[in-house]
Amino acid sequence: MAKSYTVSGEDFALTAKSAGKYILSLSIGGVERCAVGRVRCGKFTELGALEKKFRVHCEAANLTCGIDTSFVLPFGCEYEITRTVECGDGALDFSTDVAALNFGRVGDLALEELFFPGNAWSASLALLGEKEVRRFSSAQTGELYCGALCPVALRVDFADGVAVEYQIGFDVWRHNAAAALPGVTAEFSLSADEKGLHFFRNVLRYDEGVESEKRPWRFNSLISWQTPGVAPYVPHVPVEIVDGCPLAGAWRREVRRRIRRTQGEFRLGGATTAFCGDASHLDRAGKGELLHSPMQEFLATYRWANRFLKKTGGVFTVDELANVSLLGAVLSRPPRELLPEPEEI
Repeated sequence: MAKSYTVSGEDFALTAKSAGKYILSLSIGGVERCAVGRVRCGKFTELGALEKKFRVHCEAANLTCGIDTSFVLPFGCEYEITRTVECGDGALDFSTDVAALNFGRVGDLALEELFFPGNAWSASLALLGEKEVRRFSSAQTGELYCGALCPVALRVDFADGVAVEYQIGFDVWRHNAAAALPGVTAEFSLSADEKGLHFFRNVLRYDEGVESEKRPWRFNSLISWQTPGVAPYVPHVPVEIVDGCPLAGAWRREVRRRIRRTQGEFRLGGATTAFCGDASHLDRAGKGELLHSPMQEFLATYRWANRFLKKTGGVFTVDELANVSLLGAVLSRPPRELLPEPEEI
């Protein structure tokens, strides 16, 4: 029996479904704005997968709700597709794990399609290695972009003022793995039709005769959103700056040490969206350079810190990123609680 679960906030509702073309559907202001599709392994699509796990867990502070799913494709060697989803006010963080069972190999891999429904929108696409973003509008149809350059951000602004943004997760090097693997290519594409905007991510395509690595894959993605009229938050304390890459253990320990000593508000300064290549921050010092983004770690720290400080009436926010990305705008204000008792069907 198909399962469905809806997590709701003041201006959004996220529905996860165990069956159907889209596993996640994000509605903002009562209108669907983004849908997350299914994975494809080689010629097999996740649409034919069997449900193994569909579990929901909301934390006590009522700031986030998690949805864990697992599906098995009963074809070929069999593939297991596992997702970890965490949703809160203004942002969604999800990781997708793909593993080949029975001593198989993953091979060609396409991640979930992101679909932004609507017929009045503008969009900006940022590609890895390009300084200028590419801009599009709903007046354009057909293929807008197709290439091997990895998109790091896609922002969609709707006519009513609602905006939704996809960002690559912390694991930039994985999304761009094809560029470092012999005989492997990637193809990312963005297209528009009368229904809306479609974003496809074919992250691994092996040339004929090239054997894929015998390993599982994990990819992290971020989706954030904003509604018009949200008032900016005015902080009451000066910023505290912690130097270094947020994915480095030393940075994480220092930030949490300071937060644990805070009784009220904590405003983190010095934040940047710049990528880092130091593999030691990922406990992989021998791997040379592994490009990673700080944004997922900023979000994880924001959620952990607000759960902790809520006990004493405090809040945690991040400075300097509000004008850089939608996720930065979310991090610049205190999180609102989820609505009680999300609906389960």
